[in-house]
Amino acid sequence: MVVPPEVVRLEKQKHPSPGLVADSRRLIRPGITQAEVLKLCGPPTSKTEETVPVRSGDLGGGSRVVGDTTTSRWTYQSSSRTRVLLFDQDVLRSIE
Repeated sequence: MVVPPEVVRLEKQKHPSPGLVADSRRLIRPGITQAEVLKLCGPPTSKTEETVPVRSGDLGGGSRVVGDTTTSRWTYQSSSRTRVLLFDQDVLRSIE
């Protein structure tokens, strides 16, 4: 399930440990940077990165590679909930 792009309030953990999310006063929302998420939530439980080609359509109906982008998937797990944050370059794009 994808969370609406407005704002997500992450729950406070009773027993903080590495990789758990920030308290309920801190808002995680699309548009903030990886550095801001790290500051608010600490390091994720796990993360993966992938560099993928960026394609652009051409007049003949095909496409061509015009560059590349790095996408990251950060997972925060707790006993009650798992959140997955998806970044394009350094910017948070969505929260699952």
